Amino acid sequence: MSKSLVLSVVILASCSSAPKPPVADGSDRQAVNSLAMAELIALRAQLSETQLKLRQEQSRPVMDPIVMQPAPLSQTFSFYFPTNSTKFRLSTDESERLLPLLAKAQRVEVRGRTDGQRPSAADEKIALNRALDAQRYLIGQGVSPGIISVNYVSAGDYVADNISVIGKARNRRVDIEVFNR
Repeated sequence: MSKSLVLSVVILASCSSAPKPPVADGSDRQAVNSLAMAELIALRAQLSETQLKLRQEQSRPVMDPIVMQPAPLSQTFSFYFPTNSTKFRLSTDESERLLPLLAKAQRVEVRGRTDGQRPSAADEKIALNRALDAQRYLIGQGVSPGIISVNYVSAGDYVADNISVIGKARNRRVDIEVFNR
């Protein structure tokens, strides 16, 4: 016999015994329609539904930008003076609008202005005294002096034309800006 024939017989002899299949004894079986399995299936379905709803909610805008307007950072009130006057007086309507805001103010800016054509020492004094009189009024209403800042300009910072009588009257003013945050 040739070597190759002997080798073929040995190989065939070793292959003649096939492996045995595993024996299933059924010890690891679970009932398909058991109560626990039914609950598990229901919970998986509920989780899937909740995840879908969450994805839908996340894709929607949080709020309509037209409906929701941010609260203003500040509100400015202007109070007008007769020529050369520095006495700060509020009407009842002006007080009713200003005083509630002052109760929760974080900062208040008081700006005195005149209708002067050019800066002058006399107009500087008038603008300063208008602002200081307004500041005294605010302190008298319970506003902390520590949150009030004062500035003044004798000519310029006009809100109206400074030629007409009406425009000049609008430029003789104190602006009080109330910051609530």
